[in-house]
Amino acid sequence: GDALGRFEKAGELYRSASLQQSLDYALVLYGKGLAQHQLRMYELADATLGLSQSAYEEMAGKSGEEYFAIIRARVQNAHSWGRPELSNDWISWLRANPEARTAYGEMNTSLGYYYHGRGDLSKAEAYYRDALVAFDANEKREALRRAEASLSLAVLLADQGRVEEAL
Repeated sequence: GDALGRFEKAGELYRSASLQQSLDYALVLYGKGLAQHQLRMYELADATLGLSQSAYEEMAGKSGEEYFAIIRARVQNAHSWGRPELSNDWISWLRANPEARTAYGEMNTSLGYYYHGRGDLSKAEAYYRDALVAFDANEKREALRRAEASLSLAVLLADQGRVEEAL
């Protein structure tokens, strides 16, 4: 509620000042889409995140951490909405883009959490394993993310009684 209202107000201010052609406006739309997602307004979130993606691409192209965050949010929203097929192209694009390797790993960890929480352990395991492959074990900045995915996979395996595999 409150966050959504703030992002809507910020968007109004950008529009009234004719500042829609800016990265900041694209990121305001991103924040609004995240707020809609949190409120389970998945269809609206998809539309808003799509506007954010288009605005960002127009200003900065298809690269950068902010852009990858928008794509990750669209993927997560599609899965939460029960429409994971909407995210297939984005997932393939992230997987194939070397610059997006970390974002791809983070997305897989997030989807692992989502499916683990829903009790779909086979999907969760597959996403956690994909995350582990995505993160470079030799990259210091990815070590914590890799450890997080590894621990999540270990907990999932232990929950299934696969303790030897979890260790």
